[in-house]
Amino acid sequence: MLKYLLSCIVVISLVGCSPKAEEEAKSSQASSESLKLVDDGSSHFTTVMNELHVGGDYLMYWDTDGAAKAIGERYNTIVADSAMALSEFSPMAMMLPPNITLDPLFDELGLYTVLALGQSAVSDGDCYHNTSFILAPGEKKGLFALGGTKARKFEALALAPADTDLFVSMEFQGNAIFDTVQKLMVRWFGDAGEQILYGMLASNGPDSAEQMQLLLQSLNMNLSFIVSFDDDIDFDNIDFDHMEGDVAAPPELLNKVDYLVVVRNTDTNFDFNESLRAFAAMDDTSDADIVEELEAQLSDPVWEGNEWQFFSVSNSAEDDIDGLEEMVWFLSKDRRTSGIASTLDYAKSCLSDDARLTGQDDFKKVTERFPGEGNSMCYISSNALYKYGAAKQALLDSVPFAEPMLLFYSMLYPFLSLEAMDHGIAWQYTVREDGLLSQSYWPYFSMDAGIGQQQQVVTVGLLAAMAIPAFNKVREQSKEKAITNNLRQVAAAGQMYILETGEPEVTYKKLIGPYIMHDIEPLAGEDYSSLKVNEMGGTLEVVTEDGEVISYTY
Repeated sequence: MLKYLLSCIVVISLVGCSPKAEEEAKSSQASSESLKLVDDGSSHFTTVMNELHVGGDYLMYWDTDGAAKAIGERYNTIVADSAMALSEFSPMAMMLPPNITLDPLFDELGLYTVLALGQSAVSDGDCYHNTSFILAPGEKKGLFALGGTKARKFEALALAPADTDLFVSMEFQGNAIFDTVQKLMVRWFGDAGEQILYGMLASNGPDSAEQMQLLLQSLNMNLSFIVSFDDDIDFDNIDFDHMEGDVAAPPELLNKVDYLVVVRNTDTNFDFNESLRAFAAMDDTSDADIVEELEAQLSDPVWEGNEWQFFSVSNSAEDDIDGLEEMVWFLSKDRRTSGIASTLDYAKSCLSDDARLTGQDDFKKVTERFPGEGNSMCYISSNALYKYGAAKQALLDSVPFAEPMLLFYSMLYPFLSLEAMDHGIAWQYTVREDGLLSQSYWPYFSMDAGIGQQQQVVTVGLLAAMAIPAFNKVREQSKEKAITNNLRQVAAAGQMYILETGEPEVTYKKLIGPYIMHDIEPLAGEDYSSLKVNEMGGTLEVVTEDGEVISYTY
């Protein structure tokens, strides 16, 4: 029996080997042949692949031609079937919006124009050359019109000094929002759609619809940020204030940042004065003629240069912009360009004939594959990456709860996980007649390094846009907060001393050493030497060199 079993095993093994050997031979033969496209494959494959780097580390292609329309039709069928099934329950049937179909929505958002998309990544040292391309020929509308409808020259690059550490320029077409909503309402409700829309807008006043149009038209713009960091930032001695769960950047860090924000309106029909009136009209508390107030300010510029006029930021109680004393704002003589700068000296350096960012080797290297024109761009220098890493480490060392929060936000915004590198990184988004092109030289590749990266850069830009007008205010507030924290430290140390010794009162000087490690260094010329802590409680006060009284009650 054993003899027959062995014979069967040998026969089975021989029979099993033949197909395997044959498959290996076929595989070897196939690998020696070049890859071929199937005859009935996607008609857009070659067009998309011509924009990508085939044979790198990552390659993706998706033919989406007709996909959005199929989804819309499927949804419409579900709504119609549900309405029919629920027709006997009139209250429930009335809840289904018969006019709200996905066909017009997807169409006006521009999704029907997308035929295919692809991505690729090729490693280059410690970074990747990422490319993403959305094949969407024809007029850009809806979502695809928000970032611009045609490529432009990055004019703000001419303002960036050679030592620029962060350059962000992005285009935004605000009127695309109103146009899309207006067309969608007409598609859904016919001739009554436009009346319904204007009726909704008119709820804030008879002229609110026109005012909204003017506001959105004023947001047809190119927004650019130019930021430079001083070289003498001492990160070893930076301590982030985090009392009461609130983290504040120290003034010694914020005072080392220079910036210029430039807003250029791209609408040829833009009327600066009308836009100002529209903004004022949307504010119910504004009774004054904002244009007349502006004209009064324009009569007294602090400096003029390169067709721009610079003005000090007023700080009256009516302006409600405390903390902006050091800033300057500027306006071009054609009133289509405006912005703010950290100081007048930095603004002058941006307008000077000194060396520019575009002439630096690092900038040239990381942007060499980008087209000359585009709609959005981001450049981060190696100096900025190093300082960001050092500041992040100082934050982690100073604030116990910072690490889990940083990890959480890094999942939402991967750029927060950037590390120091010996070269810069860059990204560019370009609107073309045949589609949307996104390219980057970045430390990682994924959806975030391609199409999704635009959302990240725009998010950073918008956050900066909201933050910079209050930047000097933050500087002053952080300094005041740090001094208040010093007073809190003195009060806590004094109360501990009184508790341990039983003495009714203790001076600041007596606390130095056993209760306060070293003499507190003044931040704004304040003097702590005369402070006393009483067992009955009280208020500690110091006066800054500007005469401001800062107190803490314990």
